[in-house]
Amino acid sequence: MSRLFYCVLLFGIATARAQGPIGDPLLAKLSVIQQVKTFDVQVKDEHGTPISGVTVTPWALRSSQGHGRWGGTEERAEMEPEPSSTNVDGIATICYPYYRDVDEQTRTFSVSVLLTHADFTVADSVDIDVPLLDGKPHTIEMKAAASITLIPKSTANDFRIEQIHLVSSDPSQWKKYPSMTRQADRLCFQMLCQGPFRGMLIRLVDGQAVEFSDSIALNLKPGENNALTVTLHPAISIRGRLSENVPRPVVAGRVAAIALWRDAQAANFDWTQWAAVDAEGNFEITGWPRSESIQVIALCEHFIARNGIDPNAKQTKDDPLGRLRTMYEMAKEFSQPSQEPSSRPQVFGVDAKQPILVQMTPLVRCTITVTDLDNNPLADVFVGGNPNVFWWNWGSQIYGGTLMRSTEWLTSSAPDEPWDSGKVGEYDSPFFDRSDATGSATVYLPPGAQTLFADSKLDYQLPIFMGRRDRRITIVAGEELKVAMKLEPTGTETLGEYDKLAGVVFGCSTRQGKQICALPEVRQKMDEFARRLREADDPRDPAVLSEAFTVVAEAFSRAGDPVESAKWQVKANTLKAKLNGP
Repeated sequence: MSRLFYCVLLFGIATARAQGPIGDPLLAKLSVIQQVKTFDVQVKDEHGTPISGVTVTPWALRSSQGHGRWGGTEERAEMEPEPSSTNVDGIATICYPYYRDVDEQTRTFSVSVLLTHADFTVADSVDIDVPLLDGKPHTIEMKAAASITLIPKSTANDFRIEQIHLVSSDPSQWKKYPSMTRQADRLCFQMLCQGPFRGMLIRLVDGQAVEFSDSIALNLKPGENNALTVTLHPAISIRGRLSENVPRPVVAGRVAAIALWRDAQAANFDWTQWAAVDAEGNFEITGWPRSESIQVIALCEHFIARNGIDPNAKQTKDDPLGRLRTMYEMAKEFSQPSQEPSSRPQVFGVDAKQPILVQMTPLVRCTITVTDLDNNPLADVFVGGNPNVFWWNWGSQIYGGTLMRSTEWLTSSAPDEPWDSGKVGEYDSPFFDRSDATGSATVYLPPGAQTLFADSKLDYQLPIFMGRRDRRITIVAGEELKVAMKLEPTGTETLGEYDKLAGVVFGCSTRQGKQICALPEVRQKMDEFARRLREADDPRDPAVLSEAFTVVAEAFSRAGDPVESAKWQVKANTLKAKLNGP
């Protein structure tokens, strides 16, 4: 069965099942069926000639709730991505879900795809806004591929070419170099992107990194590049210790580390490791390359690593160390939290003889009480926060949520990215808990602006606030926080009703969001809307919401979207009617 026919068949089934009058909100939610949509891409080379045989694989989706991986064991779209191949005209048909989240009825705004071909490459994933406005295929340009041969040199007596692996900046690393071949004394790589390339060879023995090359920096040209001889050096171990303000014995201590990028503007390879912390606060990160600086985060019972100093801070006449500005900004982030809460790693130069000292700071105890709208306690509700770590020049993830080792990824048969190969292991996260019979749960979170969530499976959920189903709080260092969270029955309303609103308020990079935000008077209205809700004593007060929704209606009217404007005016009028009584 062709993929296109499969998509059309699913679409027909979904449409048929979704027909009929829907009354009860919960019934409406349960009756929503995924609709499979399609769009075409056309892949061409640098001269505009179509390329056939390109594998186009969808891997991520964007909605009003953000951008994230498509696929997995708990796929909210209720369908998995499928690759497609371009025909003789360079055209491939891509299927995607109309709803990013079927339960919440949030629409898919953008689809991210990866492209693979034996003779052509593209430097990065391609993001495509959907649906396509003109009905024409979305054009993607690929460039002629490059190749390189690397000849490792080691002084080890038991050296074998099968022990050598590569991490690099090239996108083909995602699939562990499908075109790589090993010869007697060398590794040959095809299907690489032309242009700047950074990489590092690693020798693994019994799953452990025992030797590394120094960083390899090249500018690859199309076709075959000259073979390069690369010398390997013994791996080093980095010893360290948590600061003395952490009580001994240390409980549930762990540190995670990623190689620091040398150039924030250039692509780089990833090297990740983690280590347990012993009762005395000591740890050892083994299998580390001598050429790469290290950025570190740490967690243990009731403590988290302090924010690090920006390694890219520029030196100035008044700040010769290039650090005072960044330290001030980090301190201000704690006292006046930013919109996006995050922590930053501490950075250390590599010296195998000198241990590093990771400075720690206390987490804040937060007691969360969960009830229904009638103040009845709710048990077994999964609550907590998702504080992020923003690695320097790399990306972000839930702080300590995944413990990663590049060695495990390199020796695994799964084609996952390095940052997906880790496991939380035996450590419980301090950021999450389940409510007891009294509706009470206790979590520990970093100071600053944080976002709380609640998950009660199919029974209860947090009310929607500004297009998100979460609760924003401010945590002050040293001050225990108590939070009361009221949950409403599942199915009362869906996030899909707030798609455009969330796309504007939260700056989601959707076509509609960009168009609306580009209008100054609309941006001003949306800022006014957000300010009113944030400053209100009770943001769910019908009087407050009625005024806020009127502002939203005016904003969409000015943006030339009368349908969306009318929707929000109806919401405002409904709330006004309730306030005025019968």
